[in-house]
Amino acid sequence: MAGRSTFMGRMLLLALTIVWATSFPSTKIAVEAVGYAYYVTLRLTIASIPMLVYALIKMDFSILRKCLKPGLILSTLFLLGIVLQGLGMSYTSASNAAFITSLNVIFVYLIEVRYGRSPLDSRIVSAIFLAILGVYLLSSTDTITFNPGDIIVLGAAFIWALQIVYVGISSRRFAPSNLLFLEITLSSAESIPLILLQPPPSLYLIPAFLPYIAYLALVCTVIANALQLYGQKAVGSVEASIIYTMEPIFAAIFAYIAIGEYLTLRQLAGSAAIIASLALTIKR
Repeated sequence: MAGRSTFMGRMLLLALTIVWATSFPSTKIAVEAVGYAYYVTLRLTIASIPMLVYALIKMDFSILRKCLKPGLILSTLFLLGIVLQGLGMSYTSASNAAFITSLNVIFVYLIEVRYGRSPLDSRIVSAIFLAILGVYLLSSTDTITFNPGDIIVLGAAFIWALQIVYVGISSRRFAPSNLLFLEITLSSAESIPLILLQPPPSLYLIPAFLPYIAYLALVCTVIANALQLYGQKAVGSVEASIIYTMEPIFAAIFAYIAIGEYLTLRQLAGSAAIIASLALTIKR
């Protein structure tokens, strides 16, 4: 029974990587249309609507109170992750953001080391070196400078690593459906002050970007977070992060199909270095 549960968890997480990968081109389009602050708030507000409907029909609010603390932690990590990612993508490409976000697997591993669940060895040091080299090649041109957007997305990758680890911990102690409701609705409420940071978008833009926001809200937020919570209930954080390394491969494909983004030879070399670092990190 445990073997079947683990297999299903892996399949859910593999499906999640495909969903996440499709989010990068849509996020890039939405952020450019309305700015990162309105992108985040609109995405989470729309995502909270089906969750509130579900809660009114089926949820036991007395049980929900018991997982309020982990739900608040998850919502805060999730909000910080998409804020930093959205802000970073105002200054970098969808492909760059996808590959740099994949560095969260290294952060997950280091967190596991910090708490004594995995040993630290020379292989990890080599992986970190390759990751830094890869980020440099991806985000720089002919000068020794980093794209500000890439650095911000790297910060988002660290937040996603914390979120991955905490999902693994909390999903084994509390019902994933309750955590999903709290993660989305609380992050939606927490995001409202963001709209004070930017002027409102022009109304004539709404029909153009609304389909992208709706897709990000319903598929890349509600469905994706459900896949993560239910998948990581049966799969450990390190193994989950290994599965997530497939995301940048799918993201590069979708970025090319959706918005025609190409990687230069230098960026391809950077991508290869990051993938090599991931391979070293997850090697058993």
